[in-house]
Amino acid sequence: MEFKGCIPDVVSYSTIINGYCHIGELQKVLWLVKEMQMNGLKPNSYTYSSLILLLCRSGKVVEGEKVLRKMINQGVYPDNVIYTTLIDGFCKMGNTEAAYKLFDEMESQKIVPDFVAYTALICGLSQTGKMMEAERLFNEMLKKELEPDEVTYTALIDGYCKSGEMKKAFSLHNQMVQIGLTPNVVTYTALADGLCKCGELDTANELLHEMCRKGLQLNICTYNSIVNGLCKAGNILQAIRLMEEMQEAGMYPDTITYTTLMDAYCKTGEMVKAHGLLREMLDRGLQPTVVTFNVLMNGFVCQECWKRVRGY
Repeated sequence: MEFKGCIPDVVSYSTIINGYCHIGELQKVLWLVKEMQMNGLKPNSYTYSSLILLLCRSGKVVEGEKVLRKMINQGVYPDNVIYTTLIDGFCKMGNTEAAYKLFDEMESQKIVPDFVAYTALICGLSQTGKMMEAERLFNEMLKKELEPDEVTYTALIDGYCKSGEMKKAFSLHNQMVQIGLTPNVVTYTALADGLCKCGELDTANELLHEMCRKGLQLNICTYNSIVNGLCKAGNILQAIRLMEEMQEAGMYPDTITYTTLMDAYCKTGEMVKAHGLLREMLDRGLQPTVVTFNVLMNGFVCQECWKRVRGY
């Protein structure tokens, strides 16, 4: 990279590298890093930070950590942003052990984790069901007077809902409202899903209407959670009505919605209705998944077994 005989310096390279990182051009970034080193220039913290962010966004978090080790070996010391990027990357991969090691390393290097670093790790722990550790970190945040935001609270609420601890989930919901934070559609979807899994369908339905009253735009995940809960409780007609309400609201069922309803019909032996939903789904241009086909095959097998038992 040379312009009219002028050889760029580290700042020039880092600026171009950062630009390519923003548009996801990983190969160009790697080549520029190699080129600047061939020209005797040493990447700085800004260069490495851009590269690590792009690697993590590309799902190459392990490679991102290798870059971290390389920069430390070269005497370039990482900052809060670099560590937080890697912690978030490992958490999104479900590797909370690696994320925790980086979090501890960060503190051992006298780099103080901010609320973003705490939230990234809390999200990862909550998603993997490690609620005791997530709660401990949350309390540690509060002791350090770091203010959790909607993302922090929603991650914990979702984790508690998935583990069936609805009292804790609603307690956090109330707490976030009291401190002036506004629960969003993701927060309410987590609560609705948790209520459905606990069989509290009426409360989940009330929550759905509360969301509408507050002007929140329901998403497909919200509807699918309620549809799934209704189907599991055997209320297939109510689930179908909800699917119709979805469409009236301008939200169209996806593959998950159809597969959930097909599964419910298959379990009650109503294979004609299940097959009808498959046809409707295909007519809408939606592609069945392996789960869809497994649901239908299982339904047809069970129907055949039942016929044999009854002597047909």
